Amino acid sequence: MSKRGRFLLILGIIACCIFFLWPTINWYGLTPKEDQVLALGSLETIKDFAGYKASEDVKTLKALAKENPGAAIPLEHAYLIKEAKKNYKLLKKNFPKEPSIRDLLAGFQNELELMNAIETMYREQILKNKRYYNNSVKLGLDLSGGMSVIVKADLEAAAKDLGKMTSDELATFNDNAMTQAVETLRGRIDKFGLSEPVIRKQGENRIYIEIPGAAEVDSINSIIMGKGILNFRLVDSEATDAFNAHYAAHPAETFTARGELLDLSIIPEDTEVLGLYTKDEYDLDERIGYLVVKKEIVLDGKHIKSADIGSNQYDGRPQVHFT
Repeated sequence: MSKRGRFLLILGIIACCIFFLWPTINWYGLTPKEDQVLALGSLETIKDFAGYKASEDVKTLKALAKENPGAAIPLEHAYLIKEAKKNYKLLKKNFPKEPSIRDLLAGFQNELELMNAIETMYREQILKNKRYYNNSVKLGLDLSGGMSVIVKADLEAAAKDLGKMTSDELATFNDNAMTQAVETLRGRIDKFGLSEPVIRKQGENRIYIEIPGAAEVDSINSIIMGKGILNFRLVDSEATDAFNAHYAAHPAETFTARGELLDLSIIPEDTEVLGLYTKDEYDLDERIGYLVVKKEIVLDGKHIKSADIGSNQYDGRPQVHFT
């Protein structure tokens, strides 16, 4: 092989190494520590953080526009220009060559649309870092940090309500119970969006859990050891419509950073606001609205004996049948 051929071969190998190691290089060498903490948080934490930052940015832009409408767009908000241009084009208007803050805000139909655009930017940036982590070479817990937990299942207590069973029936029950427990824990931990968590049965009644790089130890502990709660409450349709109209007009002034209402008078005293969610393309809980529900619990989950999946006889949509 000629010198040139060897050089090109070596260059190709180096390029391949950089390509496959880029997530590792980016995560360990280029991602700031505070961004790593965010990326290792739960998907709910990412959603809350992105929403809070979007709310703060909307307030900042509104304040700047009020103070000096003709001021130039701050560099940190220049990414919004692309979305504003699209909206101008839809309205068949020309976007100024040197847009001001006033021009930028005019590119969004309302405050909520602006807030959603900003929230998307924050969310995608954090998820990009999360993907770097997921595709990087993982260090051991002693180097990268993280946590490991062993959970012991009380199978005897679980089998008490079933009465007497033969040894074979008991073995089958225990095996099924442990399998279900592993899947339940896996579903809970998957909320953090981390790759390669180790969740496996250890012996007859123990489950070993290892989460490398986990940042929210307290949250993970509460999720692992917590119990699910099911209850049913009535929706106040009139209050829901009024609240959603208020939120659409004032999205940045409705909630605190902790998700609490700033003005409790906008809903009846015997109600509270809950988010209405669906899954988005990132498997995050994407809020599509709010429901105002009564605080009083109409039906508690402890009264439900079984739940079966079925379909609506009229439109075929999935349903859950309780007894």
